[in-house]
This record gives sequence, structure tokens and C-alpha cells, in this order.
Amino acid sequence: MQIQDFTKPYKVEGGFCIRPTIEFTEDEWNTVYTGSCVDKTHYSYLVNGDNYGTFWIPKAHVRLASKK
Repeated sequence: MQIQDFTKPYKVEGGFCIRPTIEFTEDEWNTVYTGSCVDKTHYSYLVNGDNYGTFWIPKAHVRLASKK
């Protein structure tokens, strides 16, 4: 399991908490979506994805977005 908690804000900007941008997949990293995690369980994150919606995704399919 991952040690980092992607649901925790990492900084405050203009009085708002900012969550880290994450990447997630449903097909073994062939298609990658971006978004943020809004909740978690022991095995999954509730992900709010850009152009994707809000769904539970297994933690093994969620990673911190790479900075480009």
C-alpha cells in the first residue's frame, strides 16, 4: 500500500487548501486520467477526475501526477 495520502491538502493558496494532482487508470495505465482524491478507504480513493466524474479507484491505480 502507498504511504502518501493523496486526500490531504499540501498547501494553502489564497485561503484555499490545494490537493495534489494525481493520475489514475482503469486499464493498467494504457489510458491515464488526471484529477484529485476527495476521500479514501483502506483499498481505494474517491477520485474526482477532469472530464471523468467521481468514482472509487483502487489505490494501486492512482499515482502522483508527474510535473511536465
